[in-house]
Amino acid sequence: MHLDRLITLRLVRPWRSLSGPADPHLPILMYHRLADDPEPGIPPFKRLCTSAVRFSEHMQWLAEAGWRGVGVSEALATVPSPHNAHRCCAITFDDGLFDFAVVAAPVLARHGFGATVYLPTAFIGDTRRSFQSHPCLTWDEVRELHRAGFEFGSHTVNHPRLHALPWSDVLHEVDASKAAIEQQLGARISGFSHPYAYPQADRRFAASMALALHLAGYTHGVTTAIGRAEPDAERFTLRRLPISGADDRDLFLAKVEGAYDWLGRPQAWSKTARYLATGRA
Repeated sequence: MHLDRLITLRLVRPWRSLSGPADPHLPILMYHRLADDPEPGIPPFKRLCTSAVRFSEHMQWLAEAGWRGVGVSEALATVPSPHNAHRCCAITFDDGLFDFAVVAAPVLARHGFGATVYLPTAFIGDTRRSFQSHPCLTWDEVRELHRAGFEFGSHTVNHPRLHALPWSDVLHEVDASKAAIEQQLGARISGFSHPYAYPQADRRFAASMALALHLAGYTHGVTTAIGRAEPDAERFTLRRLPISGADDRDLFLAKVEGAYDWLGRPQAWSKTARYLATGRA
């Protein structure tokens, strides 16, 4: 049993069951690829792949537990309550991959769930393009999925490590990606997903990014910082829960219900220590 699973299921979840009713934090699930790839040698909380079968199970378990899967904008607009018959859980996909259309969308539709897909626009074209050798959606598919009710947001233009770029390039990645998606959809978009590990240890950069997103017309942004989004969280640095094929029913529901939030602290400590030692966030 991996350490994160052991702590979550043997220590944190039992302790939380004694601490009273559920709290109003928002779980935002973070998916990437839907593929049969065991990703050997990668820690479970860093894996990016979930098989089609396991993803279908995740959505079934979510529905059975009384959760309603929605896009991020809808989740943020919903007044949270632990007593709702159907609590909101936001479902997100980074990278704009084609497997969202062929695997995720039919499963989500079967449950009446929504989701938000974040697009790196340089890899979305009129014909099929690829990101890191994985096929991406085309603009026709994006428009069709948008008409079906799925939300789209920006994942920059080129999916760079923003923290390493000149600030003028950062602003281009933020502005141009939003403009491209809005032009293709004929609708405003409001969400942004930070590519790669979010440099939360560099507080000046994080504050500048939040301001840039606000000025560009975004209303929220999601990160790779682990945990559920707090009710009063800064809307441009929302935490998410990494989900992969390693998550069986117990671990998956424990994440959704808050027993995985503890990992956010050692993640933040590790990033801060590295930033102080090397200057790299």
